Amino acid sequence: MEHSNNIQACEVLNRQILGELYAANVCAVAMPVADHRTELGALESRSVSRMVDKRLKEFSTGRFCAHEAARALVQTTDGRPAVANLDAHGREIPKAWDIAVGPEREPCWPADIRGSITHTRQIAAAVVTNDPACYSLGLDIEPLQRLEQGVMKIIADQDELAAACLLLEQQLKAADDTVFGQVQAMPDTAACVVFSAKESIFKCLFPVYRHWLDFSEVKVLLKELSVTKITPATTAATDVSGADGIECWRGHFVAEVAGGCATAIDVGPLRGQFAVLHGLVITTAELSEH
Repeated sequence: MEHSNNIQACEVLNRQILGELYAANVCAVAMPVADHRTELGALESRSVSRMVDKRLKEFSTGRFCAHEAARALVQTTDGRPAVANLDAHGREIPKAWDIAVGPEREPCWPADIRGSITHTRQIAAAVVTNDPACYSLGLDIEPLQRLEQGVMKIIADQDELAAACLLLEQQLKAADDTVFGQVQAMPDTAACVVFSAKESIFKCLFPVYRHWLDFSEVKVLLKELSVTKITPATTAATDVSGADGIECWRGHFVAEVAGGCATAIDVGPLRGQFAVLHGLVITTAELSEH
């Protein structure tokens, strides 16, 4: 049952959610964690030589997602990505990229490519772009769960978490009062969204700053929230009152970064998006001109 749920979650992420959580033209792929060591390049294979089985599966699935996203990276006439084996210039994409692990454990992307990789114990995903107006991407997926009080104190202060919780409560109630009445752990949901948003921001900013930020250096403010239901077979968004489908919350956030992390890239406030569905929190961040 768990495996089928993971497949269903990945179907929804691939067909509707991931690509829509970015303003830039991106290609993204999610899949259940499995052993994909045979899909790794030479440098990637070197990185897994001493990994335990669980970590090897997570790593290899994340890299395989990146390879698959690379094969799908192409611009269509309407400006949105479509599945193909060519890049925006009509050049064939190699069967397997060799995405080495950098000195700070970061993925080393090929020239002119920006991307991000994430995984839980069950699902991995990657997003890539060659959009010249996009400078960096961040992607994070977390299981929706209760965080320990000690962890919550590290990731955000009480005011930040309270504001996130209040925003979710107010807008969820406005979107659908029935759904709001079924939610039992809004503070936990808010904490998971804030935590994941900061993880996406860290991944997005590291390639630019070459510095891993602390949680205290970033403040996240959640914005609009909408509620829909998604039918897995067709991934068509329907009215939230529909009888079947996966309930999906989607919203935006704005991030304030500590002043010591200034960049020459002037793209205005750092913005991101989030989705909550199928027991998962998905967040994205990007530095782009879009």
